[in-house]
Amino acid sequence: VQFGQLGELPLTDIACPTMIVHGAEDSDVTPKHAEHAHDRISDSRLEWITGGTHPGFLFSPGARANALAWLTSILV
Repeated sequence: VQFGQLGELPLTDIACPTMIVHGAEDSDVTPKHAEHAHDRISDSRLEWITGGTHPGFLFSPGARANALAWLTSILV
């Protein structure tokens, strides 16, 4: 409900490298929200946590490692 109340965010204005990490089984903020953001943020990367729920990033060492590798690659 809260996310729906935000309205349309200016995602197309984001002009920096962006990685979206989302749990594929998230029922709090559904995967369609991640896809929506990914479709609107130029040059974004969408990383799914297979079987992940809303706090999936906290419990997925693989997702954290992928995010760190990506971040390292854009900073070097």
